[in-house]
Amino acid sequence: MVSVCAKADIVINSSLSLTNFQILPTAGTVQIFPSGLGVNGITGEIVGGDSAGGSFNETGPVPLSAATAFTSATATGSFPPLRLASTSNVDLPPNQSSAGSDADAIFTGDFEVTGVSNPVDVTFSASLNEKQFVSTLGRVQAAESRIEFLASVVIPSGIQVEVIDVVHDLVLPGGSSDSASLNSVVTGTLNVLPNVMYDFGASPYVVSTTSPQLAIPEPSFSVLVGSGLAMLIARSRSLFRRR
Repeated sequence: MVSVCAKADIVINSSLSLTNFQILPTAGTVQIFPSGLGVNGITGEIVGGDSAGGSFNETGPVPLSAATAFTSATATGSFPPLRLASTSNVDLPPNQSSAGSDADAIFTGDFEVTGVSNPVDVTFSASLNEKQFVSTLGRVQAAESRIEFLASVVIPSGIQVEVIDVVHDLVLPGGSSDSASLNSVVTGTLNVLPNVMYDFGASPYVVSTTSPQLAIPEPSFSVLVGSGLAMLIARSRSLFRRR
């Protein structure tokens, strides 16, 4: 449980960790070729009508942190073993109108199933640790914690197929407080051709954001999720393409 800071009217903490990721064919042998590891963080806030923020992008098995006065975003990644983690936080004081932060870590690579002659089903398995906390006890302002884990594969036709897509939103109106915590194993299955190389990507993504209105927050940072992973895969593969 996260305690509410005495000086903050709104507190949002969002974190999502990938602790294990597997690609398992029903027959044959899978070969995995890592190609990229990247982290990304964005923070932004508005004080008295003026905006301030930072966008940071770094590639490699190192942590990244981005911060403004009342927001922070952190992403870490390592391989092997594959470990990815993303956190975002908002601590909104009384003189702050709105703020938000988001973070993601991404692992990309190629895989190929050999030793069989017919198409086979491949199961993708991810072990996730999720934590969310939202408190709007000091305001009539709404707030949102959003986490998403996305694993996708680019099939030979060039189409990106989402094999795992887990989204959990914790959205509260003003004057509320709630938290959520979950450890889970999520899976997805895709039928693939043997002896064909497939691109894949896996990414935990988190968003913490406030809305200046009484209504449920607009998507704000979270609208980046749909196209964000594809852009990250393209960027990461351009930096880490196997030679």
